[in-house]
Amino acid sequence: LQTLRFSGVRVISGDLILDRTYFQPSRPDAGVPPFDESPEFRYNVIPDALLLNSNLMRLELASDALAVRIGVTPGLDRVSFDSDLQMVDKPCVDWEDLWKLPEVTKLDDGRIRITLKGEFPRNCSVATEISRLDRVDFADRLFRTMWAALGGTWTGAARDGVTPADTRLLGEHQSRTLAELNRDILKRSDNPITRLVYLTLGAQSKGTVDTLTPSSARAEQVVRQWLQEKKINDAGLVLDNGSGLSRTERISAATLAAVLRAANQSRWAPEFLTGLPIVGVDGGMQKRLANGAAVGLARIKTGGLRNVVSVAGYVPDANGDLCVVVAILNHDDAKSTVGKPIVDAVMEWVTRVDSRAGLLAK
Repeated sequence: LQTLRFSGVRVISGDLILDRTYFQPSRPDAGVPPFDESPEFRYNVIPDALLLNSNLMRLELASDALAVRIGVTPGLDRVSFDSDLQMVDKPCVDWEDLWKLPEVTKLDDGRIRITLKGEFPRNCSVATEISRLDRVDFADRLFRTMWAALGGTWTGAARDGVTPADTRLLGEHQSRTLAELNRDILKRSDNPITRLVYLTLGAQSKGTVDTLTPSSARAEQVVRQWLQEKKINDAGLVLDNGSGLSRTERISAATLAAVLRAANQSRWAPEFLTGLPIVGVDGGMQKRLANGAAVGLARIKTGGLRNVVSVAGYVPDANGDLCVVVAILNHDDAKSTVGKPIVDAVMEWVTRVDSRAGLLAK
């Protein structure tokens, strides 16, 4: 927008057309039931090709003994927040368990009021991101706020559509590199970005003129073709949306280990390895295996859903040789308090093994 404003544009009298047709369907989120009971949080956002700010508002909540203060970014035109949170004497770390879905009220004058519901611990400070606005509404109000801040005037409205053929490019924004996105995907377990990369694989796939096939289906074709080229067995592999947020996706430990071996032999291995969480340092492994032999050396991606705990990555053995490690635990009792110690023990065991001799090191 700064580029557009600095080029001399000040008044926009037409509508803001939101072209999401790069992916098929253009709104992959439409009609999809919530994955769980917290559809408003970042990990549950289902992206489209024009996901402005991931459709998220960042909330900073800070309470004293009596009330909670709310800070919101970005500011959106005529969107306000109220609190109906009840103060309780409970640990701050449990705040999400006390939280309820915020209530959205559209007022007659065009304003939107979002009311926070549930309970909140006293003397607690947390930050989170939520998605509670319709995507066209979000884009309209974000654009209106930012354009006004740049001294511009806009009298139109945002709407979904297709880019007219006679348009002229006035400004553009380039995505971050895949290597940068890889760090978000692996270290932060960013599901929306993971889904975007997967859908982009399908949208950019070559050799097809079929624009009606869903981008996710075309992405699956790309993935399976790559596996075949690497001579990796894809039997039993089930792909859904490309992220770990699925109850239908399936992969065997053997297939995942083969993928990790291929990745480590690739010319892009340094970029891939840089994205993986470092044991005891960052990401999902920051507080795992404290004081163990793998700290600062092993690079592991964690995974978890209800009744599922898993790890996959690279762990050095007793000789310092890098070993591919995959452990996937599926069981009705495999909650994190039970499953994590088991897969952690597997990683610690690898650090004591002489993989060349196939024996435990003395």
